Amino acid sequence: VTGVQTCALPISDLEGLIPLTVPEGGRACYQSYILRVTSAAPVEPAELLDHLDGSGIQAVQGAQLLPDLGYYRESSGYRPGLFPGAEHLAERSLAIPLYAGLTEPERARVVVSIRELWS
Repeated sequence: VTGVQTCALPISDLEGLIPLTVPEGGRACYQSYILRVTSAAPVEPAELLDHLDGSGIQAVQGAQLLPDLGYYRESSGYRPGLFPGAEHLAERSLAIPLYAGLTEPERARVVVSIRELWS
């Protein structure tokens, strides 16, 4: 994306953490920046969310499993196991701060906080 600065500290080198990728020929809208925390990570997604929250960084669950939400759960007859891929993403992903006014120091603060759990 033209004009977007990137943080000098990467998160793409952290084992078990898969950052947002854009497929060849695709374009990202960057409405949110989703990370997937795999079983190879030294922490669980909930631990990472708690750590970021404790650092004053707002992060949220990265994917919602629509059939498991309120009305849909009650009316659809959803039960765990029906959508294994979507269930996995709902359990293992989180969205970190991303917005137009996010400054380089703020981006660096998010990355440093994440990297703390991998050191």
